[in-house]
Amino acid sequence: MSGAAPRRLVFVCRPPREFVAWELAAWAAEELGDLSGVVEVAVRHPDPEMDGSCRWCGARRGEVVRLVDGRLA
Repeated sequence: MSGAAPRRLVFVCRPPREFVAWELAAWAAEELGDLSGVVEVAVRHPDPEMDGSCRWCGARRGEVVRLVDGRLA
């Protein structure tokens, strides 16, 4: 793997497309086309519950999912 900086995307969790980690590679491919190298996806949850978890997927804020050559790392 080269020393190139990772490409970055932001995924916003909201219906009908909620955060599911194993589906992020397909979403990133729609956005970027080529998934070679490292892609970091920051996941935003704009509609939190009182405890800070996402209303839609249950995850908490602050996730950054790393894809390396199109696979979860």
